[in-house]
Formats: sequence, structure tokens, C-alpha cells
Amino acid sequence: MNYFNDTLIIDDQVEEAYELSELFAQGGSYPIILKPEHVSTKLAIVPKLVCCDINLSGTDDDQNFKIIAGLLKRIYTENKKGIYIFIAWTSHKDKLKALKEFIQADAEIYQPLDFIAIGKEDYKNNPQKLERKINSIFKNMLGLKACLMWNSIIREANNETFINLSNLAKDTHIDLLTLLGGLACANLGNNRRKDETVAITKPLSYILRDNIEKKLIYSDSQKKLDAILKKMPEKSFDLCNEEAKSKTNSILHINSTTRHSKIIPGDVVKISDKELKSLLKKTPPLELKKELIKGTENTDNIELGLLEITADCDYSNIKTHNISKFALTYLIPCAKAKKDLNNDYYKHTKIKIMYNKEAYYLIVDCRYIFSIIPKKTFVKNRLFSLRENLFTSFRQQIYAYNSRIGTISF
Repeated sequence: MNYFNDTLIIDDQVEEAYELSELFAQGGSYPIILKPEHVSTKLAIVPKLVCCDINLSGTDDDQNFKIIAGLLKRIYTENKKGIYIFIAWTSHKDKLKALKEFIQADAEIYQPLDFIAIGKEDYKNNPQKLERKINSIFKNMLGLKACLMWNSIIREANNETFINLSNLAKDTHIDLLTLLGGLACANLGNNRRKDETVAITKPLSYILRDNIEKKLIYSDSQKKLDAILKKMPEKSFDLCNEEAKSKTNSILHINSTTRHSKIIPGDVVKISDKELKSLLKKTPPLELKKELIKGTENTDNIELGLLEITADCDYSNIKTHNISKFALTYLIPCAKAKKDLNNDYYKHTKIKIMYNKEAYYLIVDCRYIFSIIPKKTFVKNRLFSLRENLFTSFRQQIYAYNSRIGTISF
């Protein structure tokens, strides 16, 4: 039951909500209790379990259902969504079916994964019985159970990360701000001021990742997760549709939320045909596009870009006097691309991702590398960043292609 860390209990009779809260607490979860009038769009959590009394305003069912529908709309907004289960915490379990139909008929409500009813009298002072009821949710939802277990592990690892930093500062007799500055400088170097947020993110992510692994390895969580994940279908990725595959690749390899103030290695920046023409001098951008797209398609469907590939040591120490290295990239809708995209100069630097809510190929053209000072507009035109593993692989392929023995031929 402690997998449901983000639980919200709504009841106009707070003393009855406390009884349920105590049952959850005995199982290792600590819910938030609110009266209906105190539920707002600014909740600190996105609840994964909403336990709500059905009779919040007298005995008029229609009025009660409208109140509950309004509460769900306030909790789950456009920017705060997620899988959740609705539990009717009530002395009137027979009303759940009507409530369920009412909620499902409202298209404005972000729908729960499931509806269940828990009778107030049935589970009073019986945490074991309540836990069995909650766990029954997972019987046909092993994927949900795995995600909630993972969420619980991350929460614990996150708290452990803060403790690690606090202890490190205490043991070394320095304040936390100085410690964070030291980690930032160790990551990107002393010369990269104004990039502190970027510089500190990676070291903190390392500490968090270590703590996640510790929580898995040194607890029974790994055995529990393994038991669930062993029931996954064989070759699960092959069973995914093309959209799911593209989205999975994007999660693993693309960071589309990048907001740092400078262009750093791994960033992909959008450029125009005119900007590329000024870099290429002789080769028209249109000719490059025609090599990649179906003959019947408009070449304007291809977006041009530059991938920042400066060596880490050069970037950190500004050895190149702010001159950065970029490789040419293309973004092509999969539906409009040629089927035989397999040329040597991008054979190992091509991946299918989701971009603008559509499946695209991201291709890095190893033939064209430019040494330029990044323009101020590059930050505004940044599309996304490649995650470390993919970027390292792509950069190695780019340098290998341009370092091969023999006559260079484009």
C-alpha cells in the first residue's frame, strides 16, 4: 500500500478522513486530507489515488456528483495529469455505479484508470483488510504497480540525495552553496560562468542515479520489480506500434526541455536554407534535401539544423576562443522520407524520434562540419539536446568518418 505515496482524501467530515488516513499511515503512506472547499488547482502533488466521500453536500446525488466532477477538474488540469484511481470512501457503495457513469460522461474530466468503492464501516480499524483491497487493484494492472514502485524508489532516492549533499558539506566544513559551486566547476570548469544551472545538473543527476541503484540493490524492491517485469511480453519493443517506438526513442535519447542560457555540446539548433548556404558556399541546400526525401514531396518538409560537437575539454576551458564545432543535421517526417536512407555518411548517425507530435528521422550528416562562433539567435532556435549516450555515439561516428584513411570524397 505504501506505493501510493501521492494520495488525496477528500471528506467534509474531517474526523472520518483521519480514520482512513491512519489506516494508510500504518501501511507506510501519508495522505493529504482536504475538505472539498480547500481543493484547488495548486495542489503540491498530482494524486495517484483520490479517496472521496460520495455524500459531500446532503443527500442529493446529482448535486454530490457535480461537486466531485468539479473537484477532479480542479485536481487534474491540462498541465497536471497522470494515471490515478478513484476510490469512493463512503457508507453508500451502491452509488458508485451512478457516479462512475456521471464522471465518464463528462469529456472535460481527466478520467481515472479505475473506480472502486471502500465502505467506511467495512475497513474501520482494519489496515490489513484495507491493504488487501488496495492491492487488489494491481491484479490486472502490473504495469501500474511497477510504475508506482519505481516512483516510490525515486522519492526515497531523492531524499537520500539531499542527505548526501548535506553530510558532504558538513564533513568538509563548507556551506552548501560553495559545495554546489565546486561540483559545477568540476563538471564544466572555472571558465564557464553563467552556466551554473547547466553545470550542476549533471553531478546532481549522478548522485541521484547512484541512490536509485542503491535503493534497488540493497532492498527487496529489485526482487519485486523483477517478478513483475518478467511477465512482460517477449520482444516488447517489436510489439509497439511506430508511434510508440518513436516516443520511446525520444524519451531515451532526446531532451526537449533544455532551457540553459548557452549552446553546449549536444544541442541541436534550427537554421534556415539561407544560413546553410552561407556555410556551404558551393553546395545548394536544395540538392542535399533532394537526396533524402521522396521525389513527390516538398523539400520544405525537411528542417535543417546544426549539432554542437565541440570536444568537452575544449568547451570547458574555452580553448577555441568561443569558436564551436557543429555538424549538419536534418529532421525529416518519416512518412515523407525515402525508404533507403542508408548512405555511409549518416548510416550510423540516424534515429527515429517524435518531433512536433509526429514521427521524424533525425539525421546527422558526417560530411559537413563547421567551426563558427554561435550566434545569439542560436539559443532561441534550439530545438532539443541529445542525451549523453546518443551524443557520444554520434560524435564518435562523425569524427571517425572524417578521420578515415584515404581520399576524402563527399
